[in-house]
Amino acid sequence: MNDAQMTLLVAELTTSTHPTTLTYDVDKDLAAAELMDENIPQIKSTMTGDEIWNEIDIDELDGLTAEQRDEIISFCAIDNHNSSSGGQAQTFLLKYFVVDSETIIGLIAARLGAVSQASLLGLGTVTGQLVAQARGEL
Repeated sequence: MNDAQMTLLVAELTTSTHPTTLTYDVDKDLAAAELMDENIPQIKSTMTGDEIWNEIDIDELDGLTAEQRDEIISFCAIDNHNSSSGGQAQTFLLKYFVVDSETIIGLIAARLGAVSQASLLGLGTVTGQLVAQARGEL
């Protein structure tokens, strides 16, 4: 961990509250685990073609024309798509599926992920030893 990251860690442990656990545990290892726990909801900025394909409802796909199905298959063969609201994945798929379709509902759910507070802060891996160091216990 570099000096800038250590400064962020010190600030997080002393002046911030964790978005889900609020205060950090007194135990250094538990505090590190709280920082590393992927429990903060976040929308994925990208999704793979496979992730998108896995959310397409087969019955809805079967209801499209052969040309439309081919376009969707080609789209899903691409490695990464912008999955943000208004991104290319949403724009493309809304041409074929209505907003309340199983496919769109599944994609919205699949876009949601979770990240750790350490990840959001750019801290990398936080260990109990680093927490103790940040707290001045070492």
